[in-house]
Amino acid sequence: MLVGKGVFLVVGGSRGIGEAVAVRAAAAGHPVVLTYADRPDRAEGVVARIVAAGGHAVAVGADVAVEGDVDALFDAVADIGPLTAMAFCAGITGPASPLADAAVDTLSRVIAVNLLGAILCARRAVQVMATRRGGQGGSIVLLSSRASDYGSAGEFVWYAASKGGLNSLAIGLAREVAADGVRVNVVSPGPIDTEMHRPGRLDEGARRAPMQRAGTPDEVAASVMFLSSEDAAFVTGATINVSGDFRVAAPDTGPAIPGIGRLAAQVERVESVRAIKRLQHAWGHYAQIGLWDDIAALFAADGVLVRGETRIAGPSAIRDHLRQTVGEVGQGRLRVDLIMSPVVTLASDGRSGKGRWHELTLDAVAGERADWAGGIQENDYVLEEGVWKIASLHAFLQFAGPYLDGWRNVVDPPQAVEYHFSPASAGRPATDLPDDWPVPEMAAAAHDVSVRIGRLEDEAAIIRLQNCWGYYVDRRQWDDVADLFAEDGRLVLAGGDAVGPDAIRQRLEAVHPAGLRPGELNDHLLFAPVVTVDHGGQTASARGIVLGMLGLNHVEAHWTVATCENSYVKQDGVWRLAAARLYPRAAADYVLGWAGSQVTDHPTWALAAASGDVCHPVAAFPEIRFEHPVRGGRPSFPPATTVLAVSSVDARSVREAADPTPTADGLERRLGATAAVDAVENIATAYGYYIDEFRWAEVRDLFSTHGWKELSYIGTYVGRDRVYQSLIHRYGDKGRVSSFLAIHQKI
Repeated sequence: MLVGKGVFLVVGGSRGIGEAVAVRAAAAGHPVVLTYADRPDRAEGVVARIVAAGGHAVAVGADVAVEGDVDALFDAVADIGPLTAMAFCAGITGPASPLADAAVDTLSRVIAVNLLGAILCARRAVQVMATRRGGQGGSIVLLSSRASDYGSAGEFVWYAASKGGLNSLAIGLAREVAADGVRVNVVSPGPIDTEMHRPGRLDEGARRAPMQRAGTPDEVAASVMFLSSEDAAFVTGATINVSGDFRVAAPDTGPAIPGIGRLAAQVERVESVRAIKRLQHAWGHYAQIGLWDDIAALFAADGVLVRGETRIAGPSAIRDHLRQTVGEVGQGRLRVDLIMSPVVTLASDGRSGKGRWHELTLDAVAGERADWAGGIQENDYVLEEGVWKIASLHAFLQFAGPYLDGWRNVVDPPQAVEYHFSPASAGRPATDLPDDWPVPEMAAAAHDVSVRIGRLEDEAAIIRLQNCWGYYVDRRQWDDVADLFAEDGRLVLAGGDAVGPDAIRQRLEAVHPAGLRPGELNDHLLFAPVVTVDHGGQTASARGIVLGMLGLNHVEAHWTVATCENSYVKQDGVWRLAAARLYPRAAADYVLGWAGSQVTDHPTWALAAASGDVCHPVAAFPEIRFEHPVRGGRPSFPPATTVLAVSSVDARSVREAADPTPTADGLERRLGATAAVDAVENIATAYGYYIDEFRWAEVRDLFSTHGWKELSYIGTYVGRDRVYQSLIHRYGDKGRVSSFLAIHQKI
């Protein structure tokens, strides 16, 4: 038993506000017990953080809605010492919807966790803390929500009801146990920056607060710690609102816009297309580190993984299968999954979707082997509990082989993989709402819809900015590269950062003069971009995998692999680089390949944020800063890997552009423009998939009425029929040669 301060129990302490409370409680000298419902790795990460700071903590898995789990939890607390403080921070919402559309399972589970769980835990806490029962007295703090005041109509009325019940529990229990030395209080947060919120939701809440921002978990935790301390010895039955003076009434957004609810529903469909892409891109980043638990969590509860004749069902089985068949990505192992060429479409109801992808895998063990493999994925996705997940991932392996010998067809002749899309559906990925789609007319405020469209625009703008970086770097157009940076932007380098466009330009010139030499190849291909626009829409971050193909004709050639972890800032409405960071993963001689060549001093790494010493065969990766697309939070890396810290950036040069009052026409135009980004990507990649199979009729139908195509070394053909005839004349109309496998991929 630890002596000194009593045990501080944090129910729901593995993330968000609960995590912040646990860290503060440990810093105050309490031994801490924190609970988790899932993700033991997240909880152990909090424990490790506390222990590293000199504190004491243990994590206990518990379903707080189950009496037996709660009893076992308090037994674990008793093994450590007397309980003197409990903060109940557990809480869930379920998928957002009007009450009439909510599933009964959602309602019962939310009430069970948020209210019954609080009652069960408070009951046991009183049993062990009340002085008349032999306890030392203590504090109970219940984490409520300002939703209990305004009802959360149209989203989570059941959640608001559960928090209202929590408030009543505190009032009655505070009076009931005051004479027993137990104080009971409530902390009621407003909009707080945690993973509970969908994109844009925090901004909607922050606008209702005079401080015009969301709060942080640590700011809430400070109030919890005050109420748990001796400084609050005469405080019980009280509620502290930590909400920036959040108010129920939203600011005046001008006159109502007819059809705004329908437009908001269409925005959600475009968001869904982006969410599906984010799932697959996250897969690529997790796979190169061997985060199989995080990959499995991308699947629905009954999701399946199909590879050849193997069919694995359920996230746990998928995780175990990947661990057994792929294994760890530790020292000496290189694993890169390049996911590219998406064609993503939604079903008419907006609740499910399909996606076609091309996958290329590089797998090597230093000094032993290097292999290639690739093929097509035709996947299904489902909106489950308000979150997009993989319903089925069906991988069709087409080619594989050792690097030195080259790849071969896995099945001979190669089999065509059926398309889930047509030329028409590829050009309309988000689909349109049916005319009779039931949408409440005032389902959303025009300003809120504008914010959500802005998030989509920002994401597309950042990817465009990053692609410009790649094209400029490929040609060593250093002036153009430097102009992508903010006034105080920085190029993060292992030997010291270059700050500001002028200094960045000089550093780039010092590494290599501008321009390419005759016969030089300097291509850097960006895969799996994952963009996170921060709340407020003025800063952002993005992670990507960069494959380099570098060489000088008749002299040398190399492959490189790196991870970019960049930061961005919006200045006068224009996104710019706040920090560019490139982390080396591998460099290899083209002839010798990944197994026989590990180049740690490649010239590319002179512009990297870490030295080439972290390259393969060392297993070192930059920390992942984006939240898990399904369960939130950031992953814990395997023990065999080294985590490279990503430096933070102070985006002091933020200047917000004016936000004009939205109009119906303006919102529709903006949504159409940003939705077109996904439609154009679909068309471009569908073109590649169709020409792989010599599907000339489908290629024709991708073109507009007066569209044109340049046929290499022959000429330009204008109009669908002319394009079609040119392809027939050159390649014939018999389809792909059976033993021939063509790959035309857009990255």
